[in-house]
Amino acid sequence: MAQPPLPRYVVLKCKYNNKYMRYTHEDVQQHGLLQFTGEQAVSPYAKFQVEPSKTVSGLVHLRCTYNNKYWVRWSETQYWISGGADNPEEDQSKWSCTLFKPVFVEKDDHKTVRFLHVQLNHYACLFRSDPPFGNFVYAGWEEPNSDLCDVCHEYLEFSGSDLGDPSVGNEVFTNPDGSIRIKSDYFNKFWRRSPNWIWGDSSDSTAGNADTLFWPVKVGKSIVALRNYGNNYFCKRLTTEGKTSCLNAGVSTISREAQIGVEELVISRSIYDVDFRLMDARIYDQSIVTMATGVASNGTSNPNTAKVKLSYTDTKSSTWSGGYTWGETNESSNTLETEYEVSVKPMSLTRISLLATRGSCDIPYSYTQRDTLTNGSQVAYRMDDGVYTGINSFNFKYETKEEKLVI
Repeated sequence: MAQPPLPRYVVLKCKYNNKYMRYTHEDVQQHGLLQFTGEQAVSPYAKFQVEPSKTVSGLVHLRCTYNNKYWVRWSETQYWISGGADNPEEDQSKWSCTLFKPVFVEKDDHKTVRFLHVQLNHYACLFRSDPPFGNFVYAGWEEPNSDLCDVCHEYLEFSGSDLGDPSVGNEVFTNPDGSIRIKSDYFNKFWRRSPNWIWGDSSDSTAGNADTLFWPVKVGKSIVALRNYGNNYFCKRLTTEGKTSCLNAGVSTISREAQIGVEELVISRSIYDVDFRLMDARIYDQSIVTMATGVASNGTSNPNTAKVKLSYTDTKSSTWSGGYTWGETNESSNTLETEYEVSVKPMSLTRISLLATRGSCDIPYSYTQRDTLTNGSQVAYRMDDGVYTGINSFNFKYETKEEKLVI
């Protein structure tokens, strides 16, 4: 039986040191390498996207969502794994091949997996050594290592309609493994399951009580489902036992009543102190395009010099994205004119083409986000999840071609 496919997005945790794999974004010698030192599953550096191979079933490419680059060997002579390839490479004879084979450790356990680097036929594992390369990912093992290679009443009721109502707000606290605790602003206590009803009555601020832990599942834009750790059931709106539209962790699937809309209690937001990570920029989809053409002819018996005006439209687009979308894609077009002087031989014509390289780029960036909440307080966060995507033309050059005049 074929093993099941990996999810589209994964976070990987090493069994040896219980740390999450993350991209090395710091400006150090090991910049770009993958390492098992992450403390937070929800860090933007710890999230990876799985892309199935287009040529071989069962093989995948993995890319860092932080900079959209693929896992690849650091260089032709080294086995360190970095998040540094701009494009996937399926040629298994090349050192820059980005294919990996996921291998589940147990037939019935689809949470523990090893990754075989296809080109090397080596497993990618944590490298145990002293600094500066300790805990980095190294594809140097022909055989897997199981340690290093494997990764009112305080019920909550749906009754409000005003975001400014002081009883509707909740604060989310994220745990290192990606689970969350939710604290009611009104009760000033954490959500808790008992027996299956969700109460806002817990003073336990630790992550030790499974009944106060929830796992969010994204269903759609601003829509989530919450699974309680205590009984592994999703929370839904339920009317029974004298309670009307209260929250209850009692359904095994994400039914319509288990889909919860999320809205931020933010009156205004400002973004500033943007820091572009140019070392992690990705340039891709480059192609040569013809921007404009012109013709200069000479019907005399003597050489001639002509000036040809070329008109073209230069179109650019840009998108700013992050944990929240800052706006739609912006496009701008300018009609420009340039003049090119060309020598034309007797009884001939010269065709002039203005060529350019058209390409796209992804540039990760960090920024500070300041929110003004409905209670009047202001909070600031340093965010690392932004990606600027731009499309434009560059490397302009002229190309000429001579032809004889037909008389």
